[in-house]
Amino acid sequence: MLRSALLFAILAIASLTNGLHFYLRDGEQQCFLEELPKGFLVTGHYKTEEWRDAEKRYIENPGITVSMTADDNDALHRVMNQKGSHQGKFSFTAGNAGEHTICVQAHGAQAGGWLTSSIVKFTLDIGIGEADDGGRAAIEKIKDISEKIRILNAQLEEIKVEQ
Repeated sequence: MLRSALLFAILAIASLTNGLHFYLRDGEQQCFLEELPKGFLVTGHYKTEEWRDAEKRYIENPGITVSMTADDNDALHRVMNQKGSHQGKFSFTAGNAGEHTICVQAHGAQAGGWLTSSIVKFTLDIGIGEADDGGRAAIEKIKDISEKIRILNAQLEEIKVEQ
């Protein structure tokens, strides 16, 4: 019973996120098309690692900066334009239903020489959530928690009086 519940939870979480990694040269841009419903919140995080020949492996390089954009292709409108460090988070809300283009670009990798460019491994996890409700769900959750705290405080006072 517990195993089936755990498996169901893992499958449910896996269906809400899209994780991938790909390889870029320093300065190269990679874009993806994503079909999004109107008002849905897209969140995610990314991480870059640079190939180092000397170590024969990918390593984190804090000197890498990342540029990310998201465009609503139907409305010809940019919904996100973000610059960040070698790892970070992003989010945007799809204003319209339809195809959106998400582009990433890494800068600042250490090249082996002036005629070469480094290879950057880019790991990207994208989660597509429910429609953005303007924070109403968060406000309701805070109200619920506040009510529970109030009840617990009242019970604590009763216990103090009884002692």
